[in-house]
Amino acid sequence: MSSGEWPGAKYESPETQSYVGLSTAEARAAAARAGVSMVRVIDGPNDVMTFDFRSYRLNLYVVDGVVTRAAFF
Repeated sequence: MSSGEWPGAKYESPETQSYVGLSTAEARAAAARAGVSMVRVIDGPNDVMTFDFRSYRLNLYVVDGVVTRAAFF
């Protein structure tokens, strides 16, 4: 999956954009501080991703260890 194929595009928000630019570890820590209990990291083209909608799950699209897209879905 490339960033252009990001299925979370319609679920991005100002809240989720605060994770963009953070490292994976920084984003996980920020999510924990915000009370987000479910985080999914997508960091490779071969990562398996289910399409069950979970409005409380933060999905992070990571390239070279940096979050480039983020959305709750």
